[in-house]
Amino acid sequence: MQVAISSLLFKTYSLGRVIDLAREFGISWLEVWSEHFWRDDNGQLSQALHKSGLEILVHGPIADLNITSANSGICKESISQVLQAVEEAARMGAGVITVQPGHVTGKKDLPRCLSHRGVASGR
Repeated sequence: MQVAISSLLFKTYSLGRVIDLAREFGISWLEVWSEHFWRDDNGQLSQALHKSGLEILVHGPIADLNITSANSGICKESISQVLQAVEEAARMGAGVITVQPGHVTGKKDLPRCLSHRGVASGR
């Protein structure tokens, strides 16, 4: 049987310590919470994760982000952070990244930062 854990469950520990614990207890899969990675990255965590022998999943950033916000500043920063997480997931060797879809305030709200990228017109 394979077991997976999320680093979010151990957010008070350093991500390096979570990797060690996962290996010590025979965990097969580790979902790395992006904010956990960003907090603890010492420039070598991607390599440590890649070499850990664990199957790596990434949960993209969620704290204070909304990729569908009608506020274009929040939308653009949210998308920027999600894209950063995707790039880091690739460097970690992750096979999967979870991205939160965001939320709109009302039915008629269209995220301005998405509409300017051709998303609204279906391009």
